[in-house]
Amino acid sequence: MGTIYEQQVAYEYFNFFNLLFPKLCPACGKTIHSNDIFCPECFLQLDYLSPPLCKICGTPLSNEGICGYCSGNRQYWQRGYSLFKYQGAIATAIRKGKYGHSAWILRKLGILLSPFALLFKPDCLLPIPPTRTSWLKKGFSPSLELVKTIYKNWNGEFSKPRIEKNLLLRSGNLPPQVSLSPSQRKKLTPNSYLLAKSINSISAKRILLVDDVFTTGATLKAAAKFLKQQGYSGEIFFLTLARSVW
Repeated sequence: MGTIYEQQVAYEYFNFFNLLFPKLCPACGKTIHSNDIFCPECFLQLDYLSPPLCKICGTPLSNEGICGYCSGNRQYWQRGYSLFKYQGAIATAIRKGKYGHSAWILRKLGILLSPFALLFKPDCLLPIPPTRTSWLKKGFSPSLELVKTIYKNWNGEFSKPRIEKNLLLRSGNLPPQVSLSPSQRKKLTPNSYLLAKSINSISAKRILLVDDVFTTGATLKAAAKFLKQQGYSGEIFFLTLARSVW
């Protein structure tokens, strides 16, 4: 079997596979005939969060610096970033992935996070775990699907971080956070989490918390604070696909 023949077979197989399983836009569902993640129309709806941003939590600002909240309150992470405003095509895609039982959408969106994860130089990727109720409804963890893609696409000069998918657990039968108001979300505490194993067992110096949406920041803050309360002495960062901008 010659090399040219092998390449031709592979090419035909690739075309046949795409015919059976076409690439779909995660927002509108249209077929995409390229390696782009979104179709051209939905791509134009993406609204990146661009500087100036708070150097600690990533809140949009009118001038460079630190936002009022981070100036007056202790944060348990060093820095964090969200890629988009939670609106338009990205919001539609995230909702379809989370509530439409479409884990493939989250894995696809994780490609967008991959290059940004490199900037934090983490040695541990830690997905924010869903509540038990959410897990039973969805059958998967949205943040873990994002982390899987980040790990798969890791090509930086730094060592590949490991995934600690079972370190953090949500305690009790907490309601899905989509059902909580902003004020209720802000009442989330470190008691919302449990450790599945000793914090000392991960020996990580830089943890990157990964979630899909930064709404009030309460979930990420509670997780970071919990890790510190359990004795974690390293640095904590966070990365999300989108952020609610009030």
